[in-house]
Amino acid sequence: MECPKCRFANPQGARFCAACGTALSTACAHCGATCEPGARFCSACGKPVAAAPEAQAPSEPPRHPSWGEVKPATILFADVAGSTEQIAALDPEQAMQRLQPAIERMVAVVE
Repeated sequence: MECPKCRFANPQGARFCAACGTALSTACAHCGATCEPGARFCSACGKPVAAAPEAQAPSEPPRHPSWGEVKPATILFADVAGSTEQIAALDPEQAMQRLQPAIERMVAVVE
């Protein structure tokens, strides 16, 4: 299909010129009349310019590349009473030693 503005030879069925971006008119499939760009119905015969393709239900839901694999997760939250005050003056290693028994019990329950 030749562009009316720049005369570029576009492939058949192109809606816009690949060289200048001008909207291209299409021919009515029923009567052959020229239809204006963006027309949904032929002004000569009133038939739809192009039948809309039927939407097909996807066989499975679309996957977003960053979703990865969906896995169940178990989350356990515990607020050890008074732990903040108990470990406030300790260095990180000592604080971990103090809390480790409670953490190990929670891990055992989840696993």
